[in-house]
Amino acid sequence: MELCHPTPASVELYKLFLDARIGRTGKTASRLLSIAVLLLILAGVGLHASTVTWGFFYDDFFHQAYLRFGAVAIHRAPWNLYDLGSGGDAEFSARGLGVYPWWTSPDFRFYFFRPVASLTIWLDYQLFGGWAPGYHLTSLGLYTVFLTLAFVLFRSLGASPKAACWGLALLAVNDTHVLPVGWIANRNTLLASLFLVLTVWAVHRHRQRQSRGWLVVSLVSFLLGCGARESGLIGWPLVGWYLLLIDRAVPSEPTWRGCIRVLRCRTFWMFGVAAGAYLALYLGMSPGSGNAPGLYVTPWDEPAAFVMQVAMRVPLVLASLFFHMPTDLVYLRPHLLGPMFALSLPMLGLLAGLLWWRLRSNSLALFAAGWAVLMVLPLGAADLSDRHLMDASVGTTLLLGIFLAENGALRDLIRQRQYGRLTAAALVIGVGIVLSIPVTGIRTSMFTTMASKDREAIATAEIERGVGGRETVLVITAPSALLAMSMYPTWGVLHDDPGHRITFLQVGRRSVEWRRETDETALVTFGSPPLLSHRYERIFYTAKSLPSPGSTFTAGEFTATVIESEPAGIRTVRLRFNRSLDDPTYRFLVWDNGKLRRVTLPPVGGTRSIAAAVPTVPFVP
Repeated sequence: MELCHPTPASVELYKLFLDARIGRTGKTASRLLSIAVLLLILAGVGLHASTVTWGFFYDDFFHQAYLRFGAVAIHRAPWNLYDLGSGGDAEFSARGLGVYPWWTSPDFRFYFFRPVASLTIWLDYQLFGGWAPGYHLTSLGLYTVFLTLAFVLFRSLGASPKAACWGLALLAVNDTHVLPVGWIANRNTLLASLFLVLTVWAVHRHRQRQSRGWLVVSLVSFLLGCGARESGLIGWPLVGWYLLLIDRAVPSEPTWRGCIRVLRCRTFWMFGVAAGAYLALYLGMSPGSGNAPGLYVTPWDEPAAFVMQVAMRVPLVLASLFFHMPTDLVYLRPHLLGPMFALSLPMLGLLAGLLWWRLRSNSLALFAAGWAVLMVLPLGAADLSDRHLMDASVGTTLLLGIFLAENGALRDLIRQRQYGRLTAAALVIGVGIVLSIPVTGIRTSMFTTMASKDREAIATAEIERGVGGRETVLVITAPSALLAMSMYPTWGVLHDDPGHRITFLQVGRRSVEWRRETDETALVTFGSPPLLSHRYERIFYTAKSLPSPGSTFTAGEFTATVIESEPAGIRTVRLRFNRSLDDPTYRFLVWDNGKLRRVTLPPVGGTRSIAAAVPTVPFVP
């Protein structure tokens, strides 16, 4: 029997058939990938859709007061809304208006130069006025862009479609995104993360194409990220990390040779010049040397404290990103620092071992891990909170996405009975995606409940509206520190009534004994713990030693003199008011049965004991 041999024509026809089939398969795969990406982005945005109903919270009211009332309140330029003033001038500063407490040191300031974030809020105000849902829609739109750019970056850096999709899924439902997306004032974190992703992608395009246009885009994006949030400066070392690991011609290049190559790279030093220029501008715009001492630590002012905070916070932050161990618990309850730190170390050790076993030769995975760690470093200066972790989440989700893709398809693992790898994949998916959804809901519920109750308490306070002139309202006890510190702008915005001075006697919820000495003076004794022992109280007082008896503070409508102090704080002060305490323009409020109620103070020689305030919800600061 004679064998049939294919003719040249039949071979060509077969090749054409294969090409057409592969082309159709490729188009189908591309279409399915696009649909999957779209659904993941929509799911991520949909997870935060309820933020449209949040309204304004806390710092949002400061921004609204600046924009609505201007010089009537505390005037700020549209590009400088994150400047919360200083304690230097008792009459015209934030302290005189009641934003800062009476014990605020003259050199205290709370200043952030964030022109990009400020201008987006100003633009929202031009478009939506006081309609809060419009601001939230802007944030949701920015979140959509952020997720889209993150997927584009993952693919551009060489992640497989499967790895990029897993990374996007993990990023879209990450529970640490609740406040950057939902809280308008925290939009600075969302913007900084967005511009950071854009910076790295533009640098990658520039290095691939040697295009000056993409270099300009990357530098502009880097500066915009810095203008959104100070931590944007970490984009410079991140670009260096990219040049070291991704932009190398020889995969086997020794690390020391790669470092020399990066240090000789003009792109790296152009970002260094841009970072230096921005830092010089920031310090030049800054009205002083310190910024909220005790809450924000800078490496140039307190290098040892900065290094210590970084060392303690890196494990905590990574545990939050990987295992939903919220750092906010440490912020609200500092005594939990030790146990949570000890718990995070073995968990991270096991995860690191697993990732190293599967990905030790993967340069993109190493880049993603370095991204996450670099983004944690600025937290050595900031307060410890998960609302700062959005930019770090880009690195951790890409790392886990690569791990899931490299670990193998789930159906293959089941068929081949690879139970160890299947368990690892199930844990990553279960913790990183399945568990993230209810945790996001819990975070949302906790923050909105706390913030809305504080907002409602301020809105329903027994203060007469629309009174001519400038009344002085003194809050003696309040259910939360955040309520006390945000009461002045919140009341003014909610009731379109910025004329009042609203100040607070304390930040803590301790009891108070009020003894009337004369027509204008009162002796106030604080219950335990003494004044200045609360974390928020201490940050306003910048001196290292606590005020001694005889120390005097001037706060607009009254002068406070320390009568008795202890190692932990102030126990008794004498308040001398500018007018009689019976003057009708004075209002005194206490937290009583779920409401800030007006209280009548005792006559001369009389004493009144005021009970400690009960918090509205657990874990309120």
